Amino acid sequence: MNFMSDILGKAQEEVNEPQVDLKKTEHFNTGINTAWLKLEKYFKLVNRSPLYTAAIVLHPAWRLEYFEDKWAEHPDWIKTAKKTFKALFLKYSEKNASANMAVEPAAAHNESQSSKPKSTYLSYDGFSADYLSRRCQKQKRKDVESLELDNYLKSFDHQLVIDSPLNWWKERQTEFPTLARMAFDLFSIPAMSSEVERVFSSSKRLITDDRNCLGSEVVEASETQKHWLKADLVQ
Repeated sequence: MNFMSDILGKAQEEVNEPQVDLKKTEHFNTGINTAWLKLEKYFKLVNRSPLYTAAIVLHPAWRLEYFEDKWAEHPDWIKTAKKTFKALFLKYSEKNASANMAVEPAAAHNESQSSKPKSTYLSYDGFSADYLSRRCQKQKRKDVESLELDNYLKSFDHQLVIDSPLNWWKERQTEFPTLARMAFDLFSIPAMSSEVERVFSSSKRLITDDRNCLGSEVVEASETQKHWLKADLVQ
């Protein structure tokens, strides 16, 4: 959309040049102004979701510098972009932390409880130790995540050329685990709905009158396998 905005700006400059007859170019001005209104509408729609901003920030060759360059005349936009991206990053961080906590072995927890010295105030002592431990771990995790984001943003290289952002993140997912997870999710979203429409059509041919009791999981597995076979991802 920034590219389209630049094109419209150049077109308007050409149409409004002094030597141009304004009466003959009135219809061009009307078309350009209509396009501006439509573009402004979609700019506002983009602001409703942090995914568009995140997709730009997570492109290794662009990051936040893209907004500093393209939106220099709109500092409020840049401020909002940074805020929404950080909020999305924190959501991913919390989600990953919850997943890691869920898979902790219960046996190890029980063992640590049994190894505590017994005393008259065992219940209170146990609560204090657990609470402080969880609090320290949470703060440590926040520090690590904040460092991950800072390291990524500070390592920006103006001369960096990226053929595939996904490959770049795959090679650095150990260094930037949370950001890589975000990149995998966002860059896997189709840019258009044409592929989704084709899947709907394919599923309609799969679910015939003789197979109208197929469950959603079976349909999903069948369509996924069909897509993988056509793309030569599996044999």
